[in-house]
Parts: sequence; C-alpha cells; structure tokens
Amino acid sequence: MVDYYFDIETTGLNPFEDRILTIQMKRGNDITVWKLWEEKDEMSLVAGLFDNLRNTNGFDSICGYNWDSEDKDEG
Repeated sequence: MVDYYFDIETTGLNPFEDRILTIQMKRGNDITVWKLWEEKDEMSLVAGLFDNLRNTNGFDSICGYNWDSEDKDEG
C-alpha cells in the first residue's frame, strides 16, 4: 500500500487574508517541499502538488492532520 502524507503551512486560516507558505508531501522516504519564497505565487505551490500527484502510479490513501480545522471558528 502506498500512502501519501501532506501538510500545508499557512499564515492563518482566513483564505481571503492569509497565505500558503509551504506545502509538504511525503511518499515513502521521499519528501517534497514547495516553498512560497522559491515559487512565483501560491498557485504554483498548489500546481506543484497536483502535478506530483498526477504523475504517480496511483495511491491508496492521502493522510493529513487537522483537515477540518478551516471549517471551524477559531474563537
């Protein structure tokens, strides 16, 4: 079974005001990190992740932590 783990670091939870800083993906022993300061913009980070997933031979699961936190009120 091949698992993918990914994490997105942001400046906050508001999609209108905050920014994506990094996206990290781990597949087996391979770790890929897309960094905002090394890319053109946030869309380049997301495109890098999806390009990487599209070029795989498939996967059984994608794992993350705290995925639903963006749906909750911080206060």
